[in-house]
Amino acid sequence: MSDISQLIDIGLWKRAGWKGTVFGARQGEPPIMALAFTNGAAGKEIFKGFRSLTGRVDQQELIRVAIIEGDLHGENAGYTIHVGPNIDAMVTAAKSNGKQSDVILTATRILRMNPSPDSPYLSMFKREFEKYLRYSLMSAGLSKSGDVSIDFDQPIGKKLLVLKHESDIGANDIDGAIFAREGRQRLH
Repeated sequence: MSDISQLIDIGLWKRAGWKGTVFGARQGEPPIMALAFTNGAAGKEIFKGFRSLTGRVDQQELIRVAIIEGDLHGENAGYTIHVGPNIDAMVTAAKSNGKQSDVILTATRILRMNPSPDSPYLSMFKREFEKYLRYSLMSAGLSKSGDVSIDFDQPIGKKLLVLKHESDIGANDIDGAIFAREGRQRLH
C-alpha cells in the first residue's frame, strides 16, 4: 500500500470483522488501543498494510483515530470509534506529489462500542494517553467465546488521537459520518 487514500480496504475490513476495541496499559509505557477482529489473520493483514505505509511509528500521522463519546438516537449508550486516513495528511501527500483536487474520496470505518456503564477501560486509556501523549495502535483477534489475543508484533506508535463529544461535531466534520446510518441522530 503506497497511497494513503487506499488506507481502508473495505473488502479486507469486512473479511476481518471488526467487532471491538480493547484498551490496555503496561506500567511505564504508553497505553494500547487494539482493534479486535473476529478474523484475526485478516486483522493482522490490515495492520501489515498500515505498517507498510507508516512504519513502526506513524510520524506523518497518516492514520486518524477518533473516539467520539455521547449518546446517539437509536443506539445504546456508549462511544464510537472512527478510523481512517488523516485528510490533512492526504492533502499534504497529494501536494508533494504535484496533485491537487477540490474533491477527496476515501473510506473510513466506524464502530459503536457499548461497554457496561461501570467499565473503567476507556477512562483508563484516556488518562494514560494524557500522561504520555501517545499510544500504540494494534490489532487483536477475537474468538467466538470472547477471548482476545492482542498482536504485539505489529504495533504502530501514534500521537494523533481525536477525542470529542458527538455534540461537538459540526457541519462538514469528517466525524459526522457517525450519524450517517439510518436512524442515527443527534440527541442534542
